[in-house]
Amino acid sequence: MKFTIAKRQKFDYLFAEIIESESLTELDIQDKIKFTEIDYEASYRLLCLDLPFLNELPNEHILHEISDSLIKSYTTIYKNKVYILLVDAINLTDIQKKQNLNFTFTVLSGILKRYNARCGISLPFCKLKQMSEAYLQATSALDLGNFPKKNDGYFDYNDYRIFHLLTICNDKTPIKNFSNPKLLKIYENENNKKADRLQILRTYLENNCKITETALELHMHRNSIIYHIQQIEELYQINTNDFKERLDLMLTFEIMDFINYQTQG
Repeated sequence: MKFTIAKRQKFDYLFAEIIESESLTELDIQDKIKFTEIDYEASYRLLCLDLPFLNELPNEHILHEISDSLIKSYTTIYKNKVYILLVDAINLTDIQKKQNLNFTFTVLSGILKRYNARCGISLPFCKLKQMSEAYLQATSALDLGNFPKKNDGYFDYNDYRIFHLLTICNDKTPIKNFSNPKLLKIYENENNKKADRLQILRTYLENNCKITETALELHMHRNSIIYHIQQIEELYQINTNDFKERLDLMLTFEIMDFINYQTQG
């Protein structure tokens, strides 16, 4: 979208209203965009750019640079961060959307390096009313973006949804209380063992309990995988054939990652 001050100001007001007003309805938003080029429904994604020295930089120049680089986008500055609303036609295939997003990252990579910036990415959404939720997703991805360690500067909320959930829960009660006690025993008993049964069990679960795939990923013989899984199931009374127990185990692995992340942070 060709950058103009007038267009950007219209988006500034619209963005702030959608983010800040809980009472704003779909009809209200549709009424507000009547005299703009913004569609109420499209294939949207919101990016949040954190520029360390934004207050010391020429803001209009940065917004101009982004808008000229990303034709189908709207940009604004809100609470000392740059937000970019990416727009695609709603009838694009998933492959086309992925290609467009990859192109966006290629274009933005130079900007991120130049300004030492980081970028949080929301989940896709299709209605402007959902932009307030996308705002929380993109900013949360930035907040949680130190784990796992990444060097490309992009933090996709889809990679941090579980961590976001655990953060919210942890504010209410210690998240370790929700851990599977059987898996905690394995953590206590197996950490100093030569064979890393924790890693074997996790990889086995992540591969949908498929022996061959687990063995390939861990570069082990499949008979060794069978032996260790049988030992874990017998010693700790774990039933990996039970879906709910598998889910509980995987959630506990995520909880322990989260606790390690907090400790390291």
